[in-house]
Amino acid sequence: MLNPEETLAQKFVKKWFWLYFFTLIIWPIGYLIKIIISNDLSVWWVGMIYGVISFVTLLWAFNDLGCTESLNYFLPKYIIKNEYGKAKYLLRLTLILQICSSLLIAVILFVIAPWLANIYFHEPRIIEILRISWLYFIGINLFHITTVLFSVSQDTKLLKWAELVKLIITCLWTLSLFVFELWTVESYMWAWVSGTLIGFIFSLYFSYTRYYTRYFRWIKIERDIWERNHFFKYALATLLTANIGVLLSQVDMQLIILLLGPEATGYYSNYLSLLNIPFIFISPLFAFLFPVISELHGRTDTTKMQMIHREFSLYFSVIGIWLSVFLYQFGEPLAILFFWEKFRTSGTILGYSAFFLTFLLLIQINFQFLAGTGKIRDRARILGIVLPINIVLNYILIQMYGVEGSALAVWLTWVPLWYLSYRATHIHNSGFNWVPFLQNVGLVSIAAASMFTLETILHMSDTTRFWAFEIIFIAMIVNLAIFGIGNIKLLRGAWQVIQKNR
Repeated sequence: MLNPEETLAQKFVKKWFWLYFFTLIIWPIGYLIKIIISNDLSVWWVGMIYGVISFVTLLWAFNDLGCTESLNYFLPKYIIKNEYGKAKYLLRLTLILQICSSLLIAVILFVIAPWLANIYFHEPRIIEILRISWLYFIGINLFHITTVLFSVSQDTKLLKWAELVKLIITCLWTLSLFVFELWTVESYMWAWVSGTLIGFIFSLYFSYTRYYTRYFRWIKIERDIWERNHFFKYALATLLTANIGVLLSQVDMQLIILLLGPEATGYYSNYLSLLNIPFIFISPLFAFLFPVISELHGRTDTTKMQMIHREFSLYFSVIGIWLSVFLYQFGEPLAILFFWEKFRTSGTILGYSAFFLTFLLLIQINFQFLAGTGKIRDRARILGIVLPINIVLNYILIQMYGVEGSALAVWLTWVPLWYLSYRATHIHNSGFNWVPFLQNVGLVSIAAASMFTLETILHMSDTTRFWAFEIIFIAMIVNLAIFGIGNIKLLRGAWQVIQKNR
């Protein structure tokens, strides 16, 4: 499952190729679904349907007590040592727990749907959506557990194929509703359910035939009480922190639902979609980083781990400042281009957190290192400190500034989260090269000033989608040109790092 002869360069180059290949196919499909729904539904109903999806996603983050995510830490260690019996025991234990807890929570969700609709969402018309959502909840849990073997074995092709199948089915269902004008809020919810369940069937088939049958089927289960207890301790600490990005964003969404209502939730939902645009290209790196760190930690290869932390911190700091300025400067055109004029407010909200995107990228690196090296309790402690701060800030700033206040609370939360995670990963820190970072601060300032001047000269002040497309296209060309020319040395250095680790 894991090739010990494969070099670090091969891992990052070959497997990232497939991650990006599929990502460039997947992300337009995902955004097409959101664009269609945003066009067909009012801001109010967009907020309501994504509010329900957010609520279900929040439940999913706690569903299996952190066991599924913990497999990414434990299984590589057992596989490296050829202890497949122990790996099979934990895999089966997690699967049983996942299925039982999913069914229990789904039944409760179905039964209390009227109460949730009236008391929590303050809208009795969404009872049917909530009752459909229990199938979506089961689907995302089963899909997640059946893709674990793909991520553990670093099989990026199958992992992304599973995601692609899920999205294609959802998109085809959504498109058919749009073309034949059969759409309702409930039918869009069924589109999500169908895509998730078919994606689960796909991932289950290949997990069983490609990995379980070959590596686990004929292996006798090896029960180890001490290892099991260690696994559960790790899992409980993972419970809150395995999906920290999901957790923080969905907590914010729920507070907006409670304090401001569906319309504000609709604006915030599409703001999150805009904020996630950079992660379309960056998230594959983070997704693959955890199993690599876990494997290197199992081999006690601290030199490569320090190199990865140092280089990634530099590269993502540079990427972060470019993306921050771009999203701040062109938030409203992006919102108009993707979601039409009625969602301009989503672009305005983006300006309240865009400048601090770099902190979020560095947090992701630090948290992957903490998880991959088994310091999951540190992650839990950090989140235990920051999550109450986030909730209090959201409550105060939402009361003061509305939905924009929640975005403001987000970046105020990112700063202490980054600092605490940075301190917790100090053993892997081997310095930071400030020279290329400061050079890029200057370059991004030049790019921003150039675009501001160009906007003024061309009088790009219209609010049409054509203007939004035109200005974003020009901005991307200008930014990429200045970034590429100004970072030739940095890009060459990144390639040399890969060459040294062949």
